[in-house]
Amino acid sequence: EPEKGQAQTRQLQALVARELARAGGQPLVLVTHQVNITAYVGESVAVGEMILVRTDAQGRALSHRRLPGPRP
Repeated sequence: EPEKGQAQTRQLQALVARELARAGGQPLVLVTHQVNITAYVGESVAVGEMILVRTDAQGRALSHRRLPGPRP
């Protein structure tokens, strides 16, 4: 439901902020779908790719780096 995209991205930011505060410096690993990743970092990903995201304390994406998926 595209009309819910912005609200869902704000909810993701809040989740990331909460979990990072609770994790005490440990990395946070989330698994989701391409559409959610695109909304969060502003860039599409290919099948099997990973995105490492640096965030601020409010869970907003500041920068990211793509990691390629497995090679056939």
